[in-house]
Amino acid sequence: MDEYEEPTCGSCGAPFLPEGWIPVAVPVHATRPDLSPWDAQTLRAAPELRDCAGDNVEYGESLHESFERCDGFLNDFLIRASLAGHAPTDTEGICAALLALDARNVADATDYVAQGVDADALGALDAFAFRKVTALLERLAADLAHRAADIHQSPRAPDITPKIHALRLQQAEKAEQRAMNALKRGLEVEKDSHDAGAERDWHR
Repeated sequence: MDEYEEPTCGSCGAPFLPEGWIPVAVPVHATRPDLSPWDAQTLRAAPELRDCAGDNVEYGESLHESFERCDGFLNDFLIRASLAGHAPTDTEGICAALLALDARNVADATDYVAQGVDADALGALDAFAFRKVTALLERLAADLAHRAADIHQSPRAPDITPKIHALRLQQAEKAEQRAMNALKRGLEVEKDSHDAGAERDWHR
């Protein structure tokens, strides 16, 4: 074997790992998408993702492939993984990312103030991104509440008593009210964000 030839296993002929590399077992859930191809495709049409370059993301791309292709940037990784069909099981990771973003913004603003660059400090403290997320969350909450109301209002199954059916109709009414409240709050946040943007442009 010359110096340029890769060492291989004498039994199967597979190449050995380069020196310093460590084999890593990838769990099945990291390679299997959680969303259907249709649901993953609809994400690309979301207004919140209209500026994301997701055309080169293939459905079913594994999590480790997504990480390798985003050069280690967390924001790009989250976008790629979602467009590939992966979804979190709960909101703790999302909350952690938002808290980290807030901490970074505050730290940046503190540094800018120390340097006497107030304009950059105010830019770091601009809450546009958080208002954008808030409006999205309210819209999603309204959608879930509306779907819950539809289930409560579905035709009564034979094994459901009239009393239970009446209770479900009450729950449907409450769910619809929660949906309307969420939509109203979302619109208020969007208006507040629009007004803040207009004020920011006026001061330039």
